[in-house]
Amino acid sequence: MNYRRLAISVLLLPLLMAGCKPNRQTNYTQLVDPFIGTGADGNTWPAASMPFGGVQLGPDTRLNSCGGYASADSTILGFSHTHLNGVGEPEYRDMLFMPATGKVYLNPMTPTQKGYGSSFDHQHETASPGFYSVLLKDFNIQAELTTTLRAGFHKYTFPQSDSAHIVIDLAYPFGAENLYIKKVSDTEIEGLRRSHGWAWDQYVYFVARFSKPFASIELAKNDTIRKELTEATGKNVKAVANFRTKANETILVKVGISAVSADGARKNLDAEIPDWDFEGVKKAAELAWKKELS
Repeated sequence: MNYRRLAISVLLLPLLMAGCKPNRQTNYTQLVDPFIGTGADGNTWPAASMPFGGVQLGPDTRLNSCGGYASADSTILGFSHTHLNGVGEPEYRDMLFMPATGKVYLNPMTPTQKGYGSSFDHQHETASPGFYSVLLKDFNIQAELTTTLRAGFHKYTFPQSDSAHIVIDLAYPFGAENLYIKKVSDTEIEGLRRSHGWAWDQYVYFVARFSKPFASIELAKNDTIRKELTEATGKNVKAVANFRTKANETILVKVGISAVSADGARKNLDAEIPDWDFEGVKKAAELAWKKELS
């Protein structure tokens, strides 16, 4: 045996191992571009998510898209809470929220039909691990999104308006087997989206809590607003939360989800986003990704 060579190898081994260790002082999140892979029909997405998280809160730009987002598009239809990467199926995209001002639309816009949605451009759009932001040009609304493992956090900065509103479309994108929504209070709603798609018989319960009381909340069945309803069930169920806003007023929305029950969604929301600290949740998501990537 060549003992000299063995001794040198033993001495060098710790140095080699040290060289293989990642530099935990480096912020690897700055090296991530969430827009890579969002071309063509959008097989990947720039949504805000956590490592191994159950929520992927981000933009949807077209109905028939595998990831919900395509970088060639110039219109955002809203922000949904679940997305799939690279599966080749237009699946998930549960509980779409769309902030707007002016006339209320209950259907997503298409090239031939007016509806909810807004134009945007990429120079006013940013994304990083755990965060997404875009300017909705048609309404001058700044949308910012972040997330925990089981809850999404929306931050919408509105212009002055007596007709500010947020559409909650449970039927988006292709309908569902069973939908349910209920007004719990002037700041909270709960519901269920049960769908039959590539993910067969998928249950997503949710609880959404708003930082500002509704001026009113209107429920819709089959795209008709029913002002007398405080809860609704069916295959096409939606809601419109109405507000009056001052210039640059921020409305925050926290949405917890669960595959088990609305009570489970509420517990997830209370545990993971107990207050209204959007920047704190955003920072926690960034730190989780920094740790994971290192």
